[in-house]
Amino acid sequence: DICRPERAHRHTSHRPTAVWPRDQDICRPERAHRLAAAARWARIVGAVSSTIGDANTTACATLVDEWVRCGVSHAVIAPGSRSTPLALALAERSELSVHVIHDERAAAFAALGVGVATGVPAVLVCTSGTAAANFHPAVVEAGLSEVPMIVATADRPPELRGIGSP
Repeated sequence: DICRPERAHRHTSHRPTAVWPRDQDICRPERAHRLAAAARWARIVGAVSSTIGDANTTACATLVDEWVRCGVSHAVIAPGSRSTPLALALAERSELSVHVIHDERAAAFAALGVGVATGVPAVLVCTSGTAAANFHPAVVEAGLSEVPMIVATADRPPELRGIGSP
């Protein structure tokens, strides 16, 4: 009887050497109830996440459509998890030359160089937090030199701010 560890070894000559921890006893009714509630909640969150993901994908694709319509031909991506929907939307467009540069500061100066060389803004993409701060020197240079640049940074959703979320 797996749900009753004290009975599991009833017919053997030796007793178990380890005691079944109470917090791992999934056969206790209150624990089973909590697990079932957690499973229901995970299904709800998964459905909401899927809907939010679909909305993000659509919004990013629409934004990229407009940039392409306005003549943007280059995108510089410093990849990160929060900016993935936008990075994927950019990568899916054959009209764009996509440059992936892992160092944010170098990516920003590459986008600045594209703007200087072509006179058309490059889209510069990064994730949230300090990644955007690393764009600052190139963005200041672009502003002072009147070089066109489109900067798109991702951010944590409001429910994940201020709670130590990565």
